[in-house]
Amino acid sequence: MVSARLSPTATRLPDGRVLVAGGSDDLFAELFDPTTEGFTAVSPKAPVRNGHTATALVDGRVLLAGGTAGGSDLVEVYDPATESFVRTGSMSVRRIGHTATLLADGRVLIAGGWFGRNSGDCHASAEVYDPRTGSIEVTGPMTTARRSSAAVLVADGRVLIAGGFIGDDALASAELFDPVTGTFAATGSMAAARGDAVAVLLPDGRVLVVGGTDGVARAFASLASAELFNPTWGTFTATGSMAAARGDHAAVGLADGRVLVVGGQQAMLIFASAELYDPAGGIFGAAGTMTSVRFAPAAALLDDGRVLIAGGMDQEADTIASAELYDPNWEASASESARAVEDARLGREATSARKHAEDVESTLADDGPFSADRFSALTWRTDIWIAPRWIPVAVALMAALGWLMPWRNPDNAGLTGALFTGGLGFLLCLWFDGDHLIREALRAQPATSIGLRLAILWGATLLIVPPFIVVAAHVIKQTRARLRRLFG
Repeated sequence: MVSARLSPTATRLPDGRVLVAGGSDDLFAELFDPTTEGFTAVSPKAPVRNGHTATALVDGRVLLAGGTAGGSDLVEVYDPATESFVRTGSMSVRRIGHTATLLADGRVLIAGGWFGRNSGDCHASAEVYDPRTGSIEVTGPMTTARRSSAAVLVADGRVLIAGGFIGDDALASAELFDPVTGTFAATGSMAAARGDAVAVLLPDGRVLVVGGTDGVARAFASLASAELFNPTWGTFTATGSMAAARGDHAAVGLADGRVLVVGGQQAMLIFASAELYDPAGGIFGAAGTMTSVRFAPAAALLDDGRVLIAGGMDQEADTIASAELYDPNWEASASESARAVEDARLGREATSARKHAEDVESTLADDGPFSADRFSALTWRTDIWIAPRWIPVAVALMAALGWLMPWRNPDNAGLTGALFTGGLGFLLCLWFDGDHLIREALRAQPATSIGLRLAILWGATLLIVPPFIVVAAHVIKQTRARLRRLFG
């Protein structure tokens, strides 16, 4: 992508392109073109947004609401015809971590979320945006204040809102919004309390609610379980569980009715693996491995059936600029996938959360259906990571050590020692994490790229020059000795 993004939104436009917005401090969104598989920045610039929602409207525009630190009441519309953002009004309250769902009549329901710096300040309020008039009207409220919940339009026109958090406590409750009466009503509760889950409408009208975190020490309490909501009966029932417990993941319904689940984290281990849910059998199976681990990525189904997965955060807490495409037509061995998932489940109770996550991630490894886009030059997944800013420090320290070490030749001891050990320091950096350093040097951010290329050039010079100096000095010394013997 043009910019690294954490928790961006990805919204498919009528012409097949995808608007990727927010999750970055850069004042612009960007467009992904599936034909060229490239990203371009949108001009004019858009406001900085984090924790916002983006909803495709019936007329082809995109509604962006709320977000930013502490929440915002800003509502604006992106028009792909003019590639411009236009402010269309303000919500009644500031919101971050809310839901925005397109209704059957073309309006958008905006519900819940929180405001301020205290995540316990949750909203029960809701409002409806009408794109025909550009107006926002208060509706509801919900039966329970909640943030980071899952919401989806069900077949009968109502909206299911399930789970979420109130403060740091996860919710198992769910409710339905009726757009005809403008009211919310409680419905059956989930078996597990979960926030940051993802809800996907299945072809048969049921809703899959998958993963999330349970609110108790959130970073270590991701859920592998999934549940199915039946809107006719208003009840949740358990379905197959994922091999990996996932929070802050992404899930997309595919054209064939299956659901792709990618990335996320368990016990602070961020995943590159993906899984497929088959509603016919009610089970998950391995779906390959992405080219990068991703925490809180964006995902969007393309017109040709592929899935764009963009941005997120890696294991080192760096925001990711790369994106990749998932091809559901690539067929892996179903028996091997099923066996891998089953083997991973057998060890679930015998291992710690993080160890189990590592085992599952390794078990699910399969590179088939994923391909990096043209802007993600290289990707990496290493256990030892060298922060780029520490490369010059490591080389300088090693060079200083070499300068102070006693050497047999006192004439050039300091210079030779410094060059040799400085080069050795850079060699160690490459040994531990060379693929990451090269990838960072090739990234699209000019300042970062130039700085890292200079650091790599410096280190490579220190690595190459010392042997040359030593050999040259030896040759010169031997030549001078032979000349003395020949000419006295």
